[in-house]
Amino acid sequence: MFNLLRAKQRAEPLTNQFAGGYSVQFRMEPESLRQLYASLDQYEPRTRRTIMRGALRKWSKLVALRMKANAYPNAVQTKRHVLAKVKTFRRALWCGVGVETGYRPPGQELRGRYGELLPGWRSHLYEVGWRAYPRNYLGDEARRAGRGKGWRKGLRNRGGRLRYETKYMSRAYYANRNTLAPQLEKAIAEYNRRIARASERAARSTK
Repeated sequence: MFNLLRAKQRAEPLTNQFAGGYSVQFRMEPESLRQLYASLDQYEPRTRRTIMRGALRKWSKLVALRMKANAYPNAVQTKRHVLAKVKTFRRALWCGVGVETGYRPPGQELRGRYGELLPGWRSHLYEVGWRAYPRNYLGDEARRAGRGKGWRKGLRNRGGRLRYETKYMSRAYYANRNTLAPQLEKAIAEYNRRIARASERAARSTK
């Protein structure tokens, strides 16, 4: 029902403290969109938005729960800050699931580098993994001489072992990509039941 549109795997420099280094975008196939829209044709625009918003909220929560389950076990902060959000615009609905970014509230900073930031800035590292600098790489002795602890800075593409590649974002999406239509059907049924109950109460009150 859904296809992966693009996976942009890049670690941008932290030119500002809110910059994110990884994004995954998923979009529905046009035929799937037409099927969903067809199921809402009988309702007025405002009602369609209400129904679809409710379905997206439940669906995104399922994706968020699966992300937490898929995440690296020791990534406590990452799992704690997984968020699901639905936004309503004038002509569209937007749904996103990810790891919270920004500054931590005062008094909640962690010790260590970037301890004042929420973990979203490094969420890509647990999705696509990273390669540690290999031990005993040829030429290490010359590079290390006189440079102290920072001698590896700027040295990349040395073929180290890939670590912490969990794919916790994309796996959560693929596990739930076919569940949005059932969630929409439930939302439609719930709306119809609510309207029916309201009509029954109104009929009883007029007797």
